[in-house]
Amino acid sequence: MALPAGFTLEESKQSTLPQGFVLEKPERSWSNVAGSAVQNLIPSTGRVIGDIAETVMHPIDTAKNIGKLGYGAIQNALPESVVNAIGADKESQDMASNVGKFYKDRYGSME
Repeated sequence: MALPAGFTLEESKQSTLPQGFVLEKPERSWSNVAGSAVQNLIPSTGRVIGDIAETVMHPIDTAKNIGKLGYGAIQNALPESVVNAIGADKESQDMASNVGKFYKDRYGSME
């Protein structure tokens, strides 16, 4: 199995790779960030244009999903007793949690 440059395999119980392995991201310095940004500019711009086109072509679906995401984020922020009183929407909560996890996994922390 070929790995992207700078990645290593580390044993782990939780993995999306074959049993026992997970990709470990290399340490990244601030000087490497600019180079990575330039490398990703064209593919990322293409995805943004495609996403904007999808949003414009399906405005009702877009509005529904934004509403679900916002409702889920509010439910995740409120105490469980309040959420149960107003009626929990598991699908919206999961959507908001997954979006949060995506950004955390993708961008991490300042460290």
